[in-house]
Amino acid sequence: MTRYLYTHRFTLARRVVQILIMTSYFGANAYGWQIVIGNFSSALYFGTIPLSDPYATLQSFFAGAVIATDILIGVGVVLFMYGVIGGRFFCSWACPVNIITESAAWLREKLPLPAKGNGPVLSRHIRY
Repeated sequence: MTRYLYTHRFTLARRVVQILIMTSYFGANAYGWQIVIGNFSSALYFGTIPLSDPYATLQSFFAGAVIATDILIGVGVVLFMYGVIGGRFFCSWACPVNIITESAAWLREKLPLPAKGNGPVLSRHIRY
């Protein structure tokens, strides 16, 4: 077990961080915790640190929205962190989609599902 923990220490650390972040967002919305206020597009951490998604802000700007000063400061903080730590930090450590996609890949390996191309053929228009 110790060897497993050592081998997967970064994956386990990422999962703990992702679960803590999701718990803080859920707790803020469900129980009124003041750790984080907002969502992944724009949030205020500990009542003082604004963080805003640069792409969502750019999209809002081109859609005609007036961008507030605190959102611009949040974009600046995020861009600074991307420059200092690296752009993939959010995707690997904070984004909850990682848990979903890696869990789906794990389930695909564990369940006796047919190999790709050997299962039933679905119409390409099924999404409509």
